[in-house]
Amino acid sequence: MSSELSVELFKVWHIFSVSLGIFTGLNLLLAKKGNKKINYCLVLYVSILLIPSLNAYFQLLTHGTLVWLTRLSQNLTWAYGPLLFIIIQQSTNKPLSRWKICLHMAPFFIVAFYQLAPQNLIPASLVLWGLTLHVFCYGLASSVHVYRKKSRLVNLAKNHRNTTYYWLLFLALGLVVLALMDLTIINLVLRGVALNFSWLQFIAGAIAIYVSVICLLSLYQPEFFYKGETHAEHSANSQGKSSKERIRNVELNPATAKALDAELTRLVNSLQLHLDETLSLDKLAALLGVSRTQLSELFNIHKGLGFYEYMNNMRFEEALKILETNNSNCSIADIAYQAGFNNRNTFYKVFKNKTGLTPSAYRNLNRAQSSIADKAS
Repeated sequence: MSSELSVELFKVWHIFSVSLGIFTGLNLLLAKKGNKKINYCLVLYVSILLIPSLNAYFQLLTHGTLVWLTRLSQNLTWAYGPLLFIIIQQSTNKPLSRWKICLHMAPFFIVAFYQLAPQNLIPASLVLWGLTLHVFCYGLASSVHVYRKKSRLVNLAKNHRNTTYYWLLFLALGLVVLALMDLTIINLVLRGVALNFSWLQFIAGAIAIYVSVICLLSLYQPEFFYKGETHAEHSANSQGKSSKERIRNVELNPATAKALDAELTRLVNSLQLHLDETLSLDKLAALLGVSRTQLSELFNIHKGLGFYEYMNNMRFEEALKILETNNSNCSIADIAYQAGFNNRNTFYKVFKNKTGLTPSAYRNLNRAQSSIADKAS
């Protein structure tokens, strides 16, 4: 293959990468779908990954360099750690506030502006050590959060496929690959190893395309990725049945049961325990400081319903709040995950039993009624 043809193919590749990134960003911003907070973070992610392809295309086109664009593309590693931490938090339904996101991204923007200065006063070796420490700290923080939420993440991967939160896991994987690749490249360059930067830029473009495609999948969630979660539903139903275990000896008098019920309500509401689909009867009993038998008695005898029925009632109320928000454009699958349901099928079953409607039909009816009320007023 001639060098001229190679150059043209690289140009086409980078144009495609940039075009797809711009298309993805516009969809995330303009499409009336998904969680807007997550969409804005994904726009930032996609925009950052456009920089290497833009820089590579400019170099191929002009046979020169834009100093500011080159320096910016060489310092993107500062953004990967914070983005990884932000996305991991979002995948567990624990999104950071806007000001916290800005705080986490501040080092990247500070370094970017510093690198644009005519003279750099800080030695390159010190900057490299700071970068390595920065990536390590965010990698450690993300790993700790993953470990603490591993049961939730496992359930997300198994029972909430083709949701926004499910696709966030793939975006997090892309960030891990990018950070490791950048640190490896920097280390090799400092050792004097000759590298083919054209192919490195090609790989960067490939990762940018991968990220854009995953972002589009998270936004539109095509149904051919979703297969029935019958096994998960059967598991949830069997758990619900087992929670209504027979109480042989009554241990709680009415006064004690009333006090325990009040503490249960306070604890569930304050800690939002119903949003954790991995919550078990044993775990809740430990949080309340009572035995499993006592908690089962509270549910089955004093409240007249099983543990999973109680939790699903709380999750149903949470789902109603989201569905009745007129500006909520989240998919039904995303709402099931946000509300804490074990899987989509359980959500549909509980919702249909409570309202006689599917979640989609309920939301459409609610929006129609709101529209009529607005016109009447």
